[in-house]
Order: sequence, then structure tokens, then C-alpha cells
Amino acid sequence: STDVAVLANTSPDYNTLRITNNFETGLEYLESTIKPNKQGGKPVVIGVHYNHDYASKNGNKATYHFIIVVGKGYDRNVRRHYYRYYEVGTSDSSIALSTRNKLYVDKSQRTLSGTGARDIYYTVTEIRQNENNLYFFSLYMLVLLSRISLC
Repeated sequence: STDVAVLANTSPDYNTLRITNNFETGLEYLESTIKPNKQGGKPVVIGVHYNHDYASKNGNKATYHFIIVVGKGYDRNVRRHYYRYYEVGTSDSSIALSTRNKLYVDKSQRTLSGTGARDIYYTVTEIRQNENNLYFFSLYMLVLLSRISLC
């Protein structure tokens, strides 16, 4: 896992993040991995932060939730690149697979963040590499597919 953001303070502020020196490395990994299947592309599991009043129990205390990045694109309305994700924290397929689920790249602020169909503002905190997380990814997909109807 590549931590791209961590908590700036250990307590009592659990919402101020500090971007790590790994941001560019994480972004490069996403760029090289998220591509069409025919070109060898693979989804990527990432950890995200959203406002809380306590530290998470994950290794990266800023990570409260995991989602799966499945695509990328360019939003002409806001003139920014984004990564599209599947939301695994719901059984509602209209939320899980929504085209609103986008994390926008801000290279000047060194962040990857956005508000998707759950109306929760996510900031990416960690990017997990596929080689070590095939089981983790497979488990997420099984949970996701068992909770939603794709019809």
C-alpha cells in the first residue's frame, strides 16, 4: 500500500490531512494501471478519508473506507482529469455504479478527491497495488456483486 495522505495530527483533529511524498508515485501507479482491459488494465483498491471525530482502526489512521477505481477520464465541465470508482459500501446499484463516482486530480494541491453518489466528500489516502492484493480485490468484488443486482 502506498500512503498518499495521513493525519496531520494524532488527535483531537482527525480531519486535517498531510500529503506525503508518495502522492506522485501513487498517481503514476493509477495512471499506469487504470486502462482498458484489452491493454492489460486492472481495477485498483484505494483507501479514502472522509470527516470523522475519531481515528480509524486501519494502518493508515486517515483511511476510513475503501473503494475500487475502475476507470479514468476528463470532465470538460470542470476541466479536470478524474478517476471513476465503484462504491462498495452500499447495496444500491444506482449508488455503487453511479457515473457520479469520480475522484478529481488536483496536481497543484497534490490531492485526488471528490463527492460521488453517496454525497460524501472523499480524499484518497492510500493506493493498494494489485500484485499483493488480488485476494483483497476479489473479496471486494464478491461482496459488491452479492449486494447489488446488475439487471
